[in-house]
Amino acid sequence: MPGMTRYHSLDLLRAFLMFLGVVLHSALIYLDQPNLYFFQASEGLSFAYPLAWFIHLFRMPAFFIIAGFFAALVYARYGFTGFLQNRLRRVFWPLVIFWPVIFVLVTSSILFA
Repeated sequence: MPGMTRYHSLDLLRAFLMFLGVVLHSALIYLDQPNLYFFQASEGLSFAYPLAWFIHLFRMPAFFIIAGFFAALVYARYGFTGFLQNRLRRVFWPLVIFWPVIFVLVTSSILFA
């Protein structure tokens, strides 16, 4: 659409934060204390907890800031009604449709693992 600007720097930041999520969840396996994963490394790593803590300290707030920026952008561009329609289409309906499917899959994998 004409006049729409792509924020490549924010796309790169979001991709980097998602990659840090992989590092974060990989580090959780190596914690010395019990965790919520089905498996845990036989030997913990001394730097796993500080690494996980450091990444989580800024990763989630950064995601919220980026989400707020883009929500304000959609609101400014399309107004309240357009913003509401956008959120219903992109968040609400996928949640309503796929949450029961994911719930059944996760519950069955826990019960029958």
